[in-house]
Amino acid sequence: IADGVILFGAVHPTLVKWMVDNVRKGAEEAGKNPDDIYVLSMTAFYLTNSDEDIETREVREAVGPMVASSSNIFALSCHQNPELLPEELRDELIGFAGVYKEPNEPIESRHLKLYSGYLQHLKNEHEALMTKKIIQATTLTGTKEEVLKMIKAMKDAGVDQVAIQPIRSTREVVDQVAKEILPHF
Repeated sequence: IADGVILFGAVHPTLVKWMVDNVRKGAEEAGKNPDDIYVLSMTAFYLTNSDEDIETREVREAVGPMVASSSNIFALSCHQNPELLPEELRDELIGFAGVYKEPNEPIESRHLKLYSGYLQHLKNEHEALMTKKIIQATTLTGTKEEVLKMIKAMKDAGVDQVAIQPIRSTREVVDQVAKEILPHF
């Protein structure tokens, strides 16, 4: 029934293609032309000075909440059949299946702990799961040249628009995207 879709934390072309293929299938089943579905991918953004800077606490704080949340959603969507996830990202994504579980909290207030700082703060228990591979699969993180290549690959995989979810200072993120990325498009 939709005219478009918002992908959440989908940057890696294999991940984008997997999601877009599912959207296209749903559109066809609903009698819609899949080519008419507008695809937006919402993700976090962080520019590094070098490729080696990605697995740092600073980067994880800047994009980690998006990495954990989106990876958790991918894992939970396929937890009964992980084979549905793209093979090259499957193990990393499945590792996030339980990151928001709080079984010892009362059911009435569990959500308060689960979503404390949601998309705002890195949880220490999530940090160990955040490898360069999964950070770059779910966020626009890397050098300017890497991020520009990621955006092109996203477009080639079926994304019409990218939206940035600021986790650090909104003004800082918007200014950096405007200055460093937008002039190339």
